[in-house]
Amino acid sequence: MSMQASLQNGALAQKTLAFCREIVALPDFAQFRQDVEAFLKDEEAQGLYRQAAEIGEQLYYKQRQGAPITNEELQEYEQKREALLANEVARRFLQAQETMQQVQDLVLRYVTKTLELGHVPEEENIQGCDLCGGCSS
Repeated sequence: MSMQASLQNGALAQKTLAFCREIVALPDFAQFRQDVEAFLKDEEAQGLYRQAAEIGEQLYYKQRQGAPITNEELQEYEQKREALLANEVARRFLQAQETMQQVQDLVLRYVTKTLELGHVPEEENIQGCDLCGGCSS
């Protein structure tokens, strides 16, 4: 069996699927999915998100170009951000999104470090490491 076929159909694929089942079985996972689904069905929450994201993106590009950002622009962004966070559906979506990103980052960090080291990393091998492979230790 080739390495490609082994990866797709072999023990590694089966263990990966089992690991994915473990993630889905986490106590809070169903709530996170519900929060995401609620957001996807709520046009008001999506609009608030879109408005805050658009203004945030404009300010980001302005800053990158070295252009000054006015107090009015900052106030507009803060108003949009506060409106977004005041919306329960949007706030729960943002929290779910952040938590899911943390899970993804943790898994990726361990897998990346395992491939780098050639063995399962210890906790001290993971602390201080970012997703680009850089470690502070």
